[in-house]
This record gives sequence, C-alpha cells and structure tokens, in this order.
Amino acid sequence: MHPTWVRTPLISTLIESGKLKETTISADEVATAIANQLYSGYGGRIACPESMGWTSLIRGLPGWLQESLRDKVTISFLKALDKY
Repeated sequence: MHPTWVRTPLISTLIESGKLKETTISADEVATAIANQLYSGYGGRIACPESMGWTSLIRGLPGWLQESLRDKVTISFLKALDKY
C-alpha cells in the first residue's frame, strides 16, 4: 500500500500530537482497495487514495533520485518522532 500513511494505533500518537504532517487514510479505505484488487483477478500495485496514483511514476526515475525522494519522506517521519 502506498504512498501514504494508514491511520492505525501504530501512528496514532503522531497523528494526535500533530507532528505527522503527511496525508493519512483510514484502514477501511485500504481494506476496500485491497479487496477490489483481489476480486479483479489481476496483480498490481495499489495506490490509495487513487488521487495519488501518479506517484507510481517515481519507479521509472533513476535509482539515485528515488532514494533522494525516499530520504525526504524518512526525514519528515524522523522529525515527527523527534529523532532528527
């Protein structure tokens, strides 16, 4: 599931504190997307919410650029955890 965070107890403290600035989606949205993909009978990546499907284009970028983008996401997460 990508490219966002799913609201679960694992990140609830970060959400409640307002430190996690990234978009979050509900577990129900994720479950629906997964079930729809399974029932389609085809494999594939699931982008949830669908409006973020454009992020799959990142896979076509050079590896060094992909890593740079991933690093930015990791840094924002570490800042939310007060570890950066």
